[in-house]
Amino acid sequence: MPSPPTQFKLRRIESPAGHIALVTMDNGEDWTKPNTFGEHALRSLEDVLEQLGTPDWRGLLLTGKPFVFAVGADIEEFGEITPERARLGGAAGHELFGRIRELPFITLAAINGAALGGGVEIALHCDYRTISSSVRHFACPEVLLGLIPGWGGTQVIPQLIGAERAVKFIVENPLRQNRMLSAQQAFEAGFADELLEPVEFLDESLAMLIQKIEAGVGKRRPRADLSDVAEVCRKARARLDGQVHGAARAPTGRSI
Repeated sequence: MPSPPTQFKLRRIESPAGHIALVTMDNGEDWTKPNTFGEHALRSLEDVLEQLGTPDWRGLLLTGKPFVFAVGADIEEFGEITPERARLGGAAGHELFGRIRELPFITLAAINGAALGGGVEIALHCDYRTISSSVRHFACPEVLLGLIPGWGGTQVIPQLIGAERAVKFIVENPLRQNRMLSAQQAFEAGFADELLEPVEFLDESLAMLIQKIEAGVGKRRPRADLSDVAEVCRKARARLDGQVHGAARAPTGRSI
């Protein structure tokens, strides 16, 4: 039986720094049916973003239901996907995630559980990220499925962690039996700003957001040194050609 669509649930938190928007991604099911992004979920996100358009908000804390952040696109919709609908879905995700990035106040993603594909991408559109030490699945597995990250991951990941680590994360890890990162590995790679224990994870994430707001640090735009991107990609293509022998298009960015 299909899982109910994921909803973006908005709750107003009163804090010393002002009104904080706590947005929880939740499909109403337990951890065995993780949050995904389908058409209804994206519409829910659009509704929340409309509510965040008023000037009284000071920050956004984005998190998931217990044990799950979000695992990307709703594959139950793939059976009825058409090229046109796929393009529309890609454009919708880009537009909505971009609106998170452009919110006029500080945003923080509290990655409390599994984060895959679009779940990673939506977190990376926030200014800051915390990750629970209990997280065992952090990855962009699209290449394994013959796809490429479609909601900004190919742009924001290199800007955050550099070209070499980005190629490994986006392309090489999925082709190595879909290797995923643990919370510790994701933190060490530079995906998260703080690695926190699960017991007080949400409270500590909120405290970090409030501290950033009160410190006046403002928005953040990572700009890694990408001067080596051409050479990194050249070497990666050479390795991939020897590995897949042209049988797969996605690893070299030719999925469409």
